Amino acid sequence: ICSIVGVSISVAVTALLYLTASGSNDPFWIIGVFLLIGIVGLPALAGFLGTLGDQVNRYEMDEQNIRHKNVQKGGGDAWIPLDKIRDMTVDGDAFLLKTGMTTYRVYVPTEDVPLVQRFIAEHN
Repeated sequence: ICSIVGVSISVAVTALLYLTASGSNDPFWIIGVFLLIGIVGLPALAGFLGTLGDQVNRYEMDEQNIRHKNVQKGGGDAWIPLDKIRDMTVDGDAFLLKTGMTTYRVYVPTEDVPLVQRFIAEHN
């Protein structure tokens, strides 16, 4: 999303600068336009393209907790106590688990969804 916004802003500003400088023969306008695109748009786009496919979501369960492991370049890790879950919503292979003010999104393989749903309901 950031790369799309960055590129859109770069293109809009580039078009605006081109329209205002089209009567001028000053080559620094063109250099400025390319620098603006390079500074704003290209790093954001490169970052977006560099993270495609890097996200791996895992889960683990025991009798007291479900562990959400989001492995994305260091990622995050959350232990969610089953007795603290106040609301559970299943959306495809994603579980939305609300504990107080925090909502966790835990991805589960499709074949494990019924088992995990039943397990959480029984241990809650």
